[in-house]
Amino acid sequence: MVSTTPPAPSWELGTGKLTPINEYKWELYDLTKDYSQYNDLAAKMPDKLKELQALFLTESAKYNVFPLDNSGFDVGIDTRTPVDDSYQLPFRFTGKIDKLTFKLGPSQMSAADKKAAEEAYAKVNN
Repeated sequence: MVSTTPPAPSWELGTGKLTPINEYKWELYDLTKDYSQYNDLAAKMPDKLKELQALFLTESAKYNVFPLDNSGFDVGIDTRTPVDDSYQLPFRFTGKIDKLTFKLGPSQMSAADKKAAEEAYAKVNN
């Protein structure tokens, strides 16, 4: 198996600090002997790595996955930036939403809102 591992921790997704995809390190593993992907064989088997990279490029072109882009990891992250009239939706959602849950943590609530929530919770539980 050939793969890459994004060289950034998950908490940096959507921060703009990610390494460009073309700079990711390619890795090669023999999953029949190393299912945990501990022993990277890329340096020991460069010809096999190149063969599988070529296959990846062929299949990626075949299934229209280009251009590869890791800048879209910020979907759903609140960046606290306002949306103005120039914003264009990346896609149109046409599905049905059966349930929507908002989870507000203390850091997102004003003192007045927190007090109101505590009072409402007390009312329900008394």
